Amino acid sequence: MMISYKDTSDLKNNIFEHVLYEFEMYLDTYSLLIKLNNIGALGQFSKNVLIESHLIHLRNLMEFFTSVGEDKTLNSDPTPPKTNASNSRNQNDINIKTIFTADCIPTIRDESHMKQTVNRALSHLSKDRYRRADGNDSHRIKVNDAILEMYRRHIPERIMAALELLHTESHVNKEFIEHLKDDRIQNRILILQKRLDRTREIQ
Repeated sequence: MMISYKDTSDLKNNIFEHVLYEFEMYLDTYSLLIKLNNIGALGQFSKNVLIESHLIHLRNLMEFFTSVGEDKTLNSDPTPPKTNASNSRNQNDINIKTIFTADCIPTIRDESHMKQTVNRALSHLSKDRYRRADGNDSHRIKVNDAILEMYRRHIPERIMAALELLHTESHVNKEFIEHLKDDRIQNRILILQKRLDRTREIQ
């Protein structure tokens, strides 16, 4: 079941509008990609658009769920950023620590290798692209495997865990409790939970 996207412009100042949007888009881009690809309804252009959209939302969620500390693994340059602009950006990012109290944040395993794989897949202007002309598809296979692994297990499990935590106000940082009380936000949380429950039953 696809999420029904309605006008939520008045929710732009609600932090959960932005987090739930990432959850929904991650699930929907994957579902649509698989569904249309299976029935042969995707041309190469449409397939590229869907894959890249999915990768962007995958990367956003990998950063959301793993940026509990000073995680810099999404940068192509392993050297931590030193500029004021970079530091300001990182401090402004929303991650799991932003929303939930410290005592309920789950332990996150190191997935730097998958982050780097997804990041490289989104970087078109790289030497890896033209070097694949020799017929070696190992990089593409690695990317596809990483996407499937993240979809089948890690990301849906973390989305579900986060949604379950949202049902207990004491788990949510005080400044965002009022954001959570909007009926539209609550409805979207329930829809996502039901959808993920069905996915569990199928797997």
